[in-house]
Amino acid sequence: MVKYRISINPRSEWDDDVKEAKVSPRGLEVLAVIADGMSNKDTARLLDIKYQTVKTHLHNVVMKLGARNVTQAFMIALAKGLIRVTTDMPEPSEKWRGIATISGKERTENEK
Repeated sequence: MVKYRISINPRSEWDDDVKEAKVSPRGLEVLAVIADGMSNKDTARLLDIKYQTVKTHLHNVVMKLGARNVTQAFMIALAKGLIRVTTDMPEPSEKWRGIATISGKERTENEK
């Protein structure tokens, strides 16, 4: 199985129209974590933010990118170079341990 991770591109590489949309790096971080296979609940725990804050960030990213839903926002962000898919798999930090990943290698305690 090929393992991959969704990561955020540096702001300097963003398209001009996306810079004008004022998409926040934190919103993209939330989008990238969700796109990497995390639930909203696990994303909140991983990023040490409230569940409602995750939903708010996702809503804002969807609106600012002119998307209809999170999936479309992900596709737009990927196409515009805001986020990227990489096969680099760094060692998981302590924060990531025990949280589900898209590779299916780790699952939360509730899923076991």
